[in-house]
Amino acid sequence: MASVIQTSGLSRTFRGPIWRPRPVVAVEDVSIEVPAGQSVGLVGPNGAGKTTLMRLLVGLVLPDAGTVELLGEQVTTRTPRRLREVGVLIEEPRFYPYLGGRDNLRIIATLLGGGVAETIPHVLQAVGLAGRADDRVSTYSLGMRQRLGIARCLLGSPRLLVLDEPTNGLDPEAIVDTRRVLAERAHQDGTGMIVSSHQLAGMEQMCDRILFLRDGQVVEDLLLSEVQAAAGEVQLEVDQPAAAVSAIRGAPAIPGIETAAATDRDGIVVVPLQEASASVAPLTRLLVESGVGIEQVTRPRRSLEAAYLDVFGTGHGLDNPSGSGPAGPGIGGQP
Repeated sequence: MASVIQTSGLSRTFRGPIWRPRPVVAVEDVSIEVPAGQSVGLVGPNGAGKTTLMRLLVGLVLPDAGTVELLGEQVTTRTPRRLREVGVLIEEPRFYPYLGGRDNLRIIATLLGGGVAETIPHVLQAVGLAGRADDRVSTYSLGMRQRLGIARCLLGSPRLLVLDEPTNGLDPEAIVDTRRVLAERAHQDGTGMIVSSHQLAGMEQMCDRILFLRDGQVVEDLLLSEVQAAAGEVQLEVDQPAAAVSAIRGAPAIPGIETAAATDRDGIVVVPLQEASASVAPLTRLLVESGVGIEQVTRPRRSLEAAYLDVFGTGHGLDNPSGSGPAGPGIGGQP
């Protein structure tokens, strides 16, 4: 499968502020490859380098070392022709406030050429702006401007989407719709997507693969299926939680199950798993033989939030909602 993005040894350092002149390493030795049709999520604590990495991928910032290939063309000091096939939303989208949403999209479509204007009605409908398309952007709320920014990214059926906090400012209904539209575009149309967000539950709905960034480096690169299949826990609803915990803790070792760590969590017996493939049949058999009635057994899917805390620990906050970092000022979609 062809790659939409490929980097090798990508690094970027910024000069620190006057009061702290020490250089700031924003991205360090990042080598990644994103196949067509794959949706990749970037997660990490504040200042991890997510926004800077996105800027490097599309040439808004040039690297100190390393290379970027965008749709098979190397990103250099000259803007690659391939950028016409990329939808980019980094930080707050900007538009001409005295024009309507449709007219703003027409300007972008004219610059892109190639019949892109024909897709304007479709993208306006997809983001829920068809009824306000001719209103001046100056009357739009933050969420409406964000939706217009996403519509601009979808113009002309791009082969790659690079989106920094795409659901920022949206109401809950619009967040759900936006995630659906983006996931459909990536999975049905073969569009590659790189997206960052502090809303980890939403990333699970949009992404196939997760890159965990810390201090400008990729510290983990996992398929979402690997995250969800990792050893987690088994939860048992029983009629005698205390007796069940006592029986499990006193039982002989069961392969792949941490019997000694069994706990009663608000009336639910929780037993950690050492292996995702561990069978819980010996555990349920043990309880039945101990006279404990079992009402339900569940093995919750491991969440991305749990994986995040495993990688970074509890001393780090979740992703930065603003996507800000040491990347310095940028165009933010300025037409």
